[in-house]
Amino acid sequence: MTDLPEALEGLQYNIDTNQVVWSSSGGKAHARPLKWGEQIDLDTIPDIVLFADCIYYEESIKPLMNTLIWITNSETQIILSQEERDTDRQKSLWKNFLDEFVKYFEYKIVPLEEQHPLFNSADICLLQAKKKQS
Repeated sequence: MTDLPEALEGLQYNIDTNQVVWSSSGGKAHARPLKWGEQIDLDTIPDIVLFADCIYYEESIKPLMNTLIWITNSETQIILSQEERDTDRQKSLWKNFLDEFVKYFEYKIVPLEEQHPLFNSADICLLQAKKKQS
C-alpha cells in the first residue's frame, strides 16, 4: 500500500491493525511511500491496484495516470472508487480523468445492484479496469 511519506504512519497502523485479516487469507501488505508521477522500483507488478477518492486536482491527473501506467500490466485488476460531486469543477475533473484513463485502460462501471448492499452509495462511482494490451 502506498501514500505520501507524511501519511505512512497512519497507513502502517491500519495494516498492523488488520494483519489478522491479511494473514488469514494468505495475503500480505506493506506500506511504501509514493508520490504520483515518480517511478518506483517494484519487485513485482501488483495483482490489484485499489484507489479511492483520488481525483481532486487537475494537476494530479497526469502524474496519477503515469503512475498507474508504470505499476500495472494487462493482468492487474484496478478498482477505483470516486465520489461524484456536484460542483462544475469536480464534474470537469472527473470527466478529464476518464478521458485520459480510457486512453490506457478499459473499464466498466459496477452497477449499484452488483455492489455490497451495506457498502455502496448512489454518489460513489465504482469502476473495475484493466490496462489495455500493448
